[in-house]
Amino acid sequence: NISGVLGTEPLEYEFVSVKASEGGDAVLFAQDITVGGCGKIQIPLVPTAPKGTYLVSIKVSNGDHSAILSDVITIIIK
Repeated sequence: NISGVLGTEPLEYEFVSVKASEGGDAVLFAQDITVGGCGKIQIPLVPTAPKGTYLVSIKVSNGDHSAILSDVITIIIK
């Protein structure tokens, strides 16, 4: 879950983009990732994306405002 996000509930979280390095494939990783309530980021136990490092950006919004959190989390697939 994403912590430290302030705003009027309900907050909605949405996947925006991913950057890949060290052999990663951003297109395949984008197909694997889901972002749910409370900003919970999930990927399958056995992802289709290859080994690599992935930087994920998400959008947080409520009825009136939104913000993109760039490179909010780094996920490493080994």
